[in-house]
Order: sequence, then C-alpha cells, then structure tokens
Amino acid sequence: MDISPLTWVNWRDAAKKNLFVLLIIVLAGAGLRFYGLDTQSFWNDELSSWRRSSYPTLAQTIQEGVLPDVHPPGYQALVYFLEQWVGETEVILRFPSAVAGALVVVVIYLIGRALYSEKEGLIAAGLTAVSWAPIYYSQEARAYSLLFLFSALSAYLWLGIMRGWQRGEKPSLGVRAVYAATAVITAYLHYFGLYFIVLQALWAALIFIKERRVWPGLLGLYALPLIAYLPWLSAVLNQAAQPERASWIPRPRVTAFSSFLKFAFNDIAVFGSLTLVALAWVGVYYLLNVNMRPKVWSARLLDPDAVLVLWLSVPFLGAYVLSITYTPLLVNRNLIIALPAVYLLWARWLVLVPFKPRCQKAVVILLLLFLLTHLIFVKQYYTTPQKEQFREATAFIAARENLYPNAIVIGYVWFPDYLNYYLERHGSTYRVTYIAGEESDWETVVTAVATGQPAALWYISAHKTPAPGFMAHLQQNMTTISHEQFLGAEVWLFAVD
Repeated sequence: MDISPLTWVNWRDAAKKNLFVLLIIVLAGAGLRFYGLDTQSFWNDELSSWRRSSYPTLAQTIQEGVLPDVHPPGYQALVYFLEQWVGETEVILRFPSAVAGALVVVVIYLIGRALYSEKEGLIAAGLTAVSWAPIYYSQEARAYSLLFLFSALSAYLWLGIMRGWQRGEKPSLGVRAVYAATAVITAYLHYFGLYFIVLQALWAALIFIKERRVWPGLLGLYALPLIAYLPWLSAVLNQAAQPERASWIPRPRVTAFSSFLKFAFNDIAVFGSLTLVALAWVGVYYLLNVNMRPKVWSARLLDPDAVLVLWLSVPFLGAYVLSITYTPLLVNRNLIIALPAVYLLWARWLVLVPFKPRCQKAVVILLLLFLLTHLIFVKQYYTTPQKEQFREATAFIAARENLYPNAIVIGYVWFPDYLNYYLERHGSTYRVTYIAGEESDWETVVTAVATGQPAALWYISAHKTPAPGFMAHLQQNMTTISHEQFLGAEVWLFAVD
C-alpha cells in the first residue's frame, strides 16, 4: 500500500471534504427538523402521548396510561419525565424526536460507510436529511423518530459485532454492552423495535449456526436484553391477547410494499417504482458477484448487498404475514425500522449505475434538491396544516367565549382532555364535560342542556366524525349560528331554542 506523503495529504484532504459535506447535510437535516417545531397543532395521537404520561407518578403512568394501550412503556416514560421536569408544550414534547431525527442522519452515514464507502454513506445521509417521512416523525411527539434512531444504531452496532466474529475476532465488551443497551431501548420504545431486535438475533443465529465458537458470545449478547424485558413480558402477552385494540388498522393490500416505498420518498409514486428497480439491480448485482461456495453462511448473509435486501424485505414480509394471519399490524410508520435500508439501497444503486463521477454528483444533488423542493413547495410542509387542528378549532371557540359566556361545550373526541388541553392553554374557562357523537348519544345532549340551561351550545369534533343521525338531531332541534371546518376537526355553534 502506498503511504507516501502525497498520498497521505490527498487522503486527508478527501477526509476533510467528506466531513465538510456530512456537516452540511447534518445541519440541513437538523434545520428542517427544528424549524417550526410548534407550527402544527398536536394531533390525536400526540395528545394521547401527552395524556397517557400526565399521571402524578411513573407507576400510575405505566399502570393506567400504558397498559390499556398497545405500546411498551419506554416512550411514555420519557414523556412523563419531560412533563414533570420541563413542560408540556409542542416544542418540549417534540424536542426529543427532533434530536433523534438529526442524529439518525449521522448513524445512517456511518452504516453506509461501514457497508460500502464514504460515498454511499453521504448519499444515504442526504436522502434521510431531506425526505418527508423522517422529517415528519422528527416533528411529532410519538416514539417513531426515536425508534428510527435506535433501530438504525442497533443495526450499526450489530453489523460491527457480527463482522468481528466473522473475522475470528472478539468484539470488545464495551461495544457489546452498548449494543445490548441499545437493543433494550429499541425494544421498549415500540413493539416493532422488539420485533427488529428479535430479527437481528435470529439473523445472527442463522449466520453462525455451524460455528460453535461464537455461540457463547451470541447467547451472552442477548442475555441482557432478554432479562431486561422479562418484567414487561406479561404485559406483552396481555396486550397480544387483545388484538381488537388495534382494530383501526386495515388489512394490508397487495400494494402495501409499494406504498411503503412511496412513503419513504414524500409519497411520490414514481419513487416507489424506482425503489423496486434499485432493489432488483442491487439483488442481481449481488447474485452475479457473490461467491456461491462459501465455507460458512456468514460469507453470504453478511455481504453488504444481502444485508440491504434482507433489511428491507424481511421486516415487511414478517409484518405482512402477521397482519394476514393474526391481526393487522402493517402501517408505514411501524416499518420505520426498515427505512434506513431504503435510503442505503438508493445510495448503493446510484453508485452502481455506471455514471461518470461528475454526472453522479449532479444526479445526487438534483435528487436531493427535488425532494427538498417537493417537501417545501408541493407538499407545502411548513406553510399548510399537516396535522389535525385541535389547537385551531379550540382557539376558534375560546376567542368567542365573551360573546357566549353561558354556553356549554360538547365534544366528539376520544377523551375530553384532548380538547381541554388546548382550551386551558388558550386561557378559556370553557371545558368539555360531555362526549357525544353517536345517534344514541342524543340523550346526553338533552341532559346537558336541561342541566346547564345554556343559551348556546358549542359542538366540536376532532379525529372522529359524528354520525349523520346525531347531527340531524342537533340541526333539527337547535338553530345553527356558525360552522367552521378545520383539518381533521369541525366546530358548530348552536342557539338553544
């Protein structure tokens, strides 16, 4: 190997250039995630995150907030401490997601560099930085951005450990301990995180199935995650026994995979098709170049191209089969564990396509500029409502409280707290005390009017749509004063006759 001073200077200059490009990508990604963090209202699921963590103690949060839900307690515990120690505004509760979204850009760069080279790492990092899906979940008070980060980090550490064993080395105790801790966090953030860690364990077992020297280390690697998850195991089994809790998820269609690929690229249909082309291209390249007669399985299953194809396809296929045979689980945001593979796959494809270096750079830059332009000007991400407008709908009511001080407020939401959270922040004394929206709920309205004797009645629905029969009762028995439509929410004001 040439280690002349000139070669060293050139390498050092190239390293500085790559570091500078990475810094620009990370700063751009961070800016896109932190800008306008409170522009959008909390929507239904974010208000669920807030409400489920708003109990006086962590034990109550887990017992009364988490157990009745369909998620593990990791993210809700984080939100609990934020609410207790910092606050509960949009910026505060979304801040961890934004930080995770910025950090994952670096992690995906590291994975691309470890699998291939600096070039693939930078391209994949750039795609992660400017694409809609990672940005959207970086600005949401839900677990998905942290799941994205920690699943990617676990994959990076897992690859390093597996490759060390493959070379006959013994990975350091520190690296194995960090992986085990990352695996625990990933599994406690979301059940798809647990699913991803289980897939990694099965993958590792398959790789080294014939190499007994590795098995003690492999068993030790997963001992801590297993022990750490045992206290939550009974809750997992209890939630799994009640699949109706996720009854809102539809059965997956045969187009579910292409839908996920579109999701990765701003929901642009052509990118779904192009990603399939990239997957086929990389897969064929792998088959044409891999040594088909290795002495051990690891020579095949740890090949970088095989890693990408399996990372993208296996989590989807497993979730699809479970959704068909057990209960629907397959929604795009749950598959955020496979999103790094999409961007890495594109990076690999763009490098494999026989472009000249300058042409390749131009294609990558134009691709990134297109996705960014589409995000800002076509999807109008920063200038139009993207989330259900609980905040704006309640602000409309609060601003008119002086005109109708004797009015009552009836809502149609999952919990009254979702509306009262914003009514309180708007400085209103109004509170939602009745929930009604089904035709059978009309008696609730009659009772509320008879009890309060109001001159007017506010009716607000958000995330849920009232039954036509219920609305017919309202409109036939009261006089409509005003009606305002918001994204995912509606407000009516009725004079009580």
